[in-house]
Amino acid sequence: MKTRIVVLAILSISTLFCKAQISDGIKPYIAIVKTNDSKIKGLFFKIDSQTVLLYSDEKYHEIKTSEIKSIKLRVTKASYELQSYVFKYVGKKDPNEYKYTNQQGKPVDKWGREEPTPEEELAGAVGGAIFGTAMEGVANIIAGSLHNINPSIANYKFSKGFDYGQLEALNYYSVYYQQNPNTLAELNKIKALSAGFKP
Repeated sequence: MKTRIVVLAILSISTLFCKAQISDGIKPYIAIVKTNDSKIKGLFFKIDSQTVLLYSDEKYHEIKTSEIKSIKLRVTKASYELQSYVFKYVGKKDPNEYKYTNQQGKPVDKWGREEPTPEEELAGAVGGAIFGTAMEGVANIIAGSLHNINPSIANYKFSKGFDYGQLEALNYYSVYYQQNPNTLAELNKIKALSAGFKP
């Protein structure tokens, strides 16, 4: 029975790794590292027992683990692109909108409103364009601000020095580990878990 569980676990892990390699499952994370005297933000590239390697401003920053007070991890986001919220609902005028006539013989809509003259239509279009543009700007400012909110997905605080017990958990977020996963260690973990499993 244990052999079946181990074989099943090995097959499922190898399937996951194959899928990750096929889909290029590397997901970069942003790390905010606070040290005794600075705060560095960058792409979380690598971590080991001595250093943390971040990439920002087109260069690598190496931080000693002995100086680290905390590490916050965030998901990378694409930059916000302007959207059209108001004008995408403004369409062309329906040609059958003013298909009725009133007692004076002027075209009206189904509620009895007269068709505007070209001058009135132009004034309304200019006013609508100015108001619509202002509303588009406000909507994009609000949506852009909401898009920029990027909460931390993991926080690691080290008040009594760097905790090497959390090194492995932190390592999963690094780009280097995602490119070079330690399959043997993962298989040993599953084997240890399955050894303790009793049906």
